[in-house]
Amino acid sequence: MDAQLALMKIKKSVKPLIVIVESIRTRPKKPAREYPRGDVDNYSKGPLDSLNKIAWQDDVQIVGLFATKRYAKPGEEPGVNIHWFEVEASS
Repeated sequence: MDAQLALMKIKKSVKPLIVIVESIRTRPKKPAREYPRGDVDNYSKGPLDSLNKIAWQDDVQIVGLFATKRYAKPGEEPGVNIHWFEVEASS
């Protein structure tokens, strides 16, 4: 689905959220390690900031975050997958 079309269908959340961010990076010809360089939290900041006021009211709503980074599999496009789930506020 076209990213712009997908964003048009998002209903902005006002509840607490758990967010999962998967960063898929291009594999270099000769990788120095089995995983991409860079801090996994830094890979998440831009995508999360870009969804502020679009998918959720404010990023203060994010009460849990699971972030991963990996190299793209053969034939897979690099990119970022983001999933979020509303949770009930605890009293």
